[in-house]
Amino acid sequence: MIFSILAFFALLTTGFIIAGMEEWQVDIIAGRYLFAAIGLFVFGTFLDRRKYTKYAWPLCVAGLFTMVVSLSVIARSDSTLFGWLWPGDGEPASWYLKMLFLVEWEGGDDIELLGFCCNGIFYLTLAWLCRRQGTRLQRTLAQVLNWLGPLHILGALRILDEVVQSSWRQLFYRLLLPVASVVFIFGSVARQMKSFFFSGLLGIAAAIQKITDQYFKGYFSWPIGLIVSGILCMLVSWWLPRRQAAKGLKRAG
Repeated sequence: MIFSILAFFALLTTGFIIAGMEEWQVDIIAGRYLFAAIGLFVFGTFLDRRKYTKYAWPLCVAGLFTMVVSLSVIARSDSTLFGWLWPGDGEPASWYLKMLFLVEWEGGDDIELLGFCCNGIFYLTLAWLCRRQGTRLQRTLAQVLNWLGPLHILGALRILDEVVQSSWRQLFYRLLLPVASVVFIFGSVARQMKSFFFSGLLGIAAAIQKITDQYFKGYFSWPIGLIVSGILCMLVSWWLPRRQAAKGLKRAG
């Protein structure tokens, strides 16, 4: 099956070259492979549901890998993900960007990083769909996607804090990073998702490091306050489940 997939991509690339791939823009090339990757992933999912897992996993893995590469290339291209989804006369419409992200279309690293945030949302959505399939292969793929999603979102938010020029937008992303990190941490509780928990912790650590360097550098009370807050949170996280378990046992008795 692996050799069949390699042959498929070789044949696909040959067809693209014959069609004039050397004249295409990078995002167009990535988009062509993205559609092929989605097809492989869907076909692999179909085989997995028919109990042909030994044929399904190479298709799903190859499709997922190609999807991640293609979406990353599109987000980093000159048109970015937004220009690729909403093409215009060389400049995508700006109304949806302003509505969703409070930015005007200016191009540059900030729009590209927002594209990576959208990629992260796509990976989390795909993870949810995979988990609903219920098979062992799909649960494994969901675990991988649940790492990719938070890391793309939180990593892009951290870098956005550095690259944006507007001071109020910089403050917006600086505050959004810890908020999103806390959401991922609490979102990990229901299913004990280590990917959400550790990604959220990394996001909070990155946010605290930036806030410390920007506002509280040299203040001795700040690290002491962080230590005390961390100890209190640890005690609450130990005490609250025990209290809820005790209440449950009392009701059952």
